[in-house]
Amino acid sequence: MTDSSVSDSQLQNSLSQQTNSQSEDTISIPQIDNGDANDHYLIRLYYKYIHPAHPFLLPQRIYQENPNVFPNHLKRAICFISSYHSASDTEQLRDASNTVFSPGITNDGFKVQSLILVTLASYARFERDRGNQALSTAINIAHQIGLNSDAFHQDHEPLFRESWRRTWWELCTISGLISLISGTNIRLSQPVSITLPCDTEAYDIYQVPRIGDVKEIQQRFRLKAPAQWSSFAYKIESYAFYLWFWMQIAKGALPQNSRQKPPS
Repeated sequence: MTDSSVSDSQLQNSLSQQTNSQSEDTISIPQIDNGDANDHYLIRLYYKYIHPAHPFLLPQRIYQENPNVFPNHLKRAICFISSYHSASDTEQLRDASNTVFSPGITNDGFKVQSLILVTLASYARFERDRGNQALSTAINIAHQIGLNSDAFHQDHEPLFRESWRRTWWELCTISGLISLISGTNIRLSQPVSITLPCDTEAYDIYQVPRIGDVKEIQQRFRLKAPAQWSSFAYKIESYAFYLWFWMQIAKGALPQNSRQKPPS
């Protein structure tokens, strides 16, 4: 697998000239082969059945216009989790998805995305050890590369930056859900002041309006001009409440059966 640089002007064409960035910086995107027809079929299934519930990968049209935008390990993870919606050999695809654990895979946002998908698929298969390995690795890499900050890859196109933010928030909500169902400790701290995801329908047509952060959504009833919060943003708010609640119990501030609400 080799790397090539794709200029922002080229990305503008890929985005159908719907973004406003005029940067001349470059973005390094791994180049891979276009894959076979089964790969494309499984990736279409991913966007049909999985993306609506976990909308953090780049929109489908970006992949359709440039299949090389996704590195090979991410394609393998997508095909693995999508195989449950097809007659494909799930076990073979599971083995192929192990590529993401290879030492030669660069620690970047795409790797975090692959690990999230492997986490979801592994827990769905009751493979808790593999799921924990993928989740722990994803969390470590996310902190290492600064994915939990709006400053992450400021030189990238707005659509890419939105995808990275969505990846961070998906990681937060998935880790919270797993801690809830497995009875394990929460692995991520209180969400930081990073912009919340916009509406998924807008995102999928390359529109990325800023809608605010966790603090703003929690104070939405006091705002004179309330924002239009996305369903993804409300999911994150639920995670923030869940995290606050269990932190209070851990500190002994609330009884186990408390129904007290967090302060606004």
